[in-house]
Amino acid sequence: MLIFTGGAIWKLNAIGGKIFNSRFSFFQQAADFITGNRAGAMDGENQDQINILLLGYGGEGHDGPYLTDSMLLASVRPADKKIILTSIPRDYYYPSGLGEKINAAFPSGFGNQYKITGRDLENGGAAAEAAVEKLSGMNIPYFVSMDFQGFEDAVNRVGGIRVDVQNSFTDYAFPNGDNNASGPWCMAPPGDTTSACRYIEVHFDAGPQTMNGLTALQFVRSRHAQGVEGTDFARGKRQQLVLEAFKNKMEQLNLFSNASDINDLINILANHLHTNLTLAQANHLFQIFRQPGMQVISQSLDPDTGLVCNGKLPTDGADIVQPCGGISDSQIAQFFQNGFETAPVRNERAGIILENYNASYTEYQQIKKEIKDAGIVVYETPYHYQPLNQSVIYTVDSKPNTQAFLEKLLNVTAEPLPSNMRAEADLVVVIADNGSQGSN
Repeated sequence: MLIFTGGAIWKLNAIGGKIFNSRFSFFQQAADFITGNRAGAMDGENQDQINILLLGYGGEGHDGPYLTDSMLLASVRPADKKIILTSIPRDYYYPSGLGEKINAAFPSGFGNQYKITGRDLENGGAAAEAAVEKLSGMNIPYFVSMDFQGFEDAVNRVGGIRVDVQNSFTDYAFPNGDNNASGPWCMAPPGDTTSACRYIEVHFDAGPQTMNGLTALQFVRSRHAQGVEGTDFARGKRQQLVLEAFKNKMEQLNLFSNASDINDLINILANHLHTNLTLAQANHLFQIFRQPGMQVISQSLDPDTGLVCNGKLPTDGADIVQPCGGISDSQIAQFFQNGFETAPVRNERAGIILENYNASYTEYQQIKKEIKDAGIVVYETPYHYQPLNQSVIYTVDSKPNTQAFLEKLLNVTAEPLPSNMRAEADLVVVIADNGSQGSN
């Protein structure tokens, strides 16, 4: 019994040191976990927002093994029971020691590019946190990183996930293993998509489907399809779909119900995941995530926001993402900081008819800008009905988040569309000059 117990403790210490913050011994972390010390000591919780950077990378055997293919900022508000996931384009222009894109920030923190230790991963995580802090204007004290194999194994361990694919697409240039795709033995030209040694074809039909780990990995990595799914921005949205599907599957299962589940999960995490969270902090977050009614909201820093545009590096012509002309760093930071308010509105994709009764040009243009900046599609028409003494909002179709946003902006309560009016939109908004409109 003593030998078995000692072996189990040794294994937990070795594995725990691979996964959790290496600044504290695993024995100390285990003691904190048991006693409750540091369990609530998480930066940002007193302000009801905990920010965690999620990083996905290829790992050994892939080209650019530690360039982060996936970067998502998870902001957690425990009191509101809300989590917002913001996808960050991996090609965002951010010069570092290893490149000019933000996906190079993670490996730029490594002290040794060839023998990666837990401390290297934590230094890399700190470098990635600093990059996204500069982008978002927010404090990001925590990160979680995982390689492709860990992702694939985790999906397989839960028995696959159910994903609702938004658009059908085919990628004829999906890497047939990164070593194969760039291997010197493959004689086909690099752009030859018919070459089996370099590329394979992957296809997805629209609609709900069950994916195993490999299929899910191909789904979130694909970026060479024709049409709307052939961009990094589309890939970021697919990553959010898969995370949501994984969360739903976790809610259906109780992975901690037997020793076999625990052992499998520990082994997967030990070899493929690292975080600067301590064991007690990770458990504390887990308790927050499992609260009934916890809502996940997704958004993406993509061209639909009107903030970022595609561009080219002047040095080598490589594709990058950068602020659009006239867009300031503070405007991009506001996108992150206002996400809890604006992301639900953007996700509804509402269209409104906007009319001006007698507001000044400046006032009307300011209100229109705030509405459009929130991701609402605006159709402007003249107003030809009875005089008004205040602005009005008429509802046509149910868009509750958009309606709440407009009610707060205009300080009025929405009402049903009058029977004598017709509107091919979700809402109708009429701006009147009562001296009280504007940003609230």
